[in-house]
Amino acid sequence: MSKERQLFVKEQVAELKKLLVNHSITISNRIRMLILIKNNENESFSKQALGKMLGVSSSSIQIWRKLYEKGGLSLLLEDKRVGFKPSLYAQYFS
Repeated sequence: MSKERQLFVKEQVAELKKLLVNHSITISNRIRMLILIKNNENESFSKQALGKMLGVSSSSIQIWRKLYEKGGLSLLLEDKRVGFKPSLYAQYFS
């Protein structure tokens, strides 16, 4: 079982809730994680517990916590995913 870890969230809940409106579901889940942690500042959660509450994998929670610790909200809100990679067929015949 993983160790519970305390994460200090600097932003206010009202500020985080405003951000929910303008972001995709992928980014919204990250913001919801921060809101959950901020609303329960006296508790610490394992990545499995947070993942279960948010309906995401514990590895996602681990990545998101590290991003927030490393670069704050701005790094957490970056979405570096790219669309579908073109197939070899499409590259060859285009």
